[in-house]
Amino acid sequence: MKYNRSKNLFVTIEALLIAVAIVIAVLMMGSFIRRGNAAYSDDQATESLIGETTENVTDATTETSTDPIESMTEVSTETPTESSEAPAEPTEAPADPTEAPTEPTEAPTEAPTELPVVLPTQPAEIILDEYGYSNYIFIGDSRFKAMRLWMVENGIGLGEIFICENGEGYDYMLANYELIKTYANSKSAIIVGMGVNDLYNSAKYIALFNQMAAELDCKIYFCSVNPVDESKTNKRSNAAISSFNDIVRKSIDSRIVYIDTYNYLLQEGFDSGDGIHYDNATCAKIYYYIKTVVNNI
Repeated sequence: MKYNRSKNLFVTIEALLIAVAIVIAVLMMGSFIRRGNAAYSDDQATESLIGETTENVTDATTETSTDPIESMTEVSTETPTESSEAPAEPTEAPADPTEAPTEPTEAPTEAPTELPVVLPTQPAEIILDEYGYSNYIFIGDSRFKAMRLWMVENGIGLGEIFICENGEGYDYMLANYELIKTYANSKSAIIVGMGVNDLYNSAKYIALFNQMAAELDCKIYFCSVNPVDESKTNKRSNAAISSFNDIVRKSIDSRIVYIDTYNYLLQEGFDSGDGIHYDNATCAKIYYYIKTVVNNI
């Protein structure tokens, strides 16, 4: 009897343990199921959130990409039609920066106090002035250039031709001889006033003067080299100048008229700031004396 009772008690306890295990298993399974549902809900929420975010980003992108295009369209419709045309191609290729710069085609502009060579256009028809000349051609150095400046400032002889340059002499005159012939005609008066810068070239001047007399059918005048103020300069001497004048005067062709402005200035007086170049009053004296001789006034 005892044995049977013990056995029944063991079976009962075992049954209770199995029931408890089943209950625990059921509870654990329910917990797992609830956790799975929660995780699934979280995934659904996350996917929903991602979907909404994607839609928002897409909408924002669409709105952002649309506005500039519309704005650009409006701007382009308001742009002048000229801007829509393709720019014309340059007719010349741009200069290669590696190449050396080309020389300027024109000489640099001189100082305002100086004048360029005055070369008016030769008229198609020769028109004579009251003295029978068609034009006056002055060939000289800085002294004639200063005289020309005074003339321009005072509106005198504006149509007269001046071929002159500072510091020049025989070589300059020879280099411009063809130009002189271009402007000379049978009714021209050519007045040469050179030599102060190269008194040693008297023989060359004589040869060129005589060539001009033989080749040019017009009046040619040699204006003497004029005096210097020896109290202000030692670069020239009046003795050397006077000797040059005498040699040239005695040797040039008889068709060339000698204008003795040298002795005229010694008699009338002259003023020079540096002893060589004259002031306006002296330039006026020289010009009017030359025109007196040329025009036989």
